[in-house]
Amino acid sequence: MRNIGYLTSKHNKKSDEAYTPKYAVKPILEFVPKNWIIWCPFDTEKSAFVKMLAKHGNKVIFTHKDSGQDFFQERERERESTIA
Repeated sequence: MRNIGYLTSKHNKKSDEAYTPKYAVKPILEFVPKNWIIWCPFDTEKSAFVKMLAKHGNKVIFTHKDSGQDFFQERERERESTIA
C-alpha cells in the first residue's frame, strides 16, 4: 500500500510535513469511542486521521498551519480528545 500523502508531501529542510498512513491509524480506532469529538490540530481534510475518524463515526475538528491556524495560538476547543 503506497502512502500518497507521504509521497506528495513537502520533504525539504524548510518543511516538517509528514503524513501518517492509514495502516498506522487503524489500530488506534478501537480505543476511540465513536461518540467523541476529536480535534486533529495538525491536519487537513486529506489526513488519514481525519478521514478514518470520521468514517469511524466521530465528529472531527481539524486545523492546520497552511490554513492560517496556529496550534499554539488556538483557544480551547470543545472536544473529548486531541489526536496528533
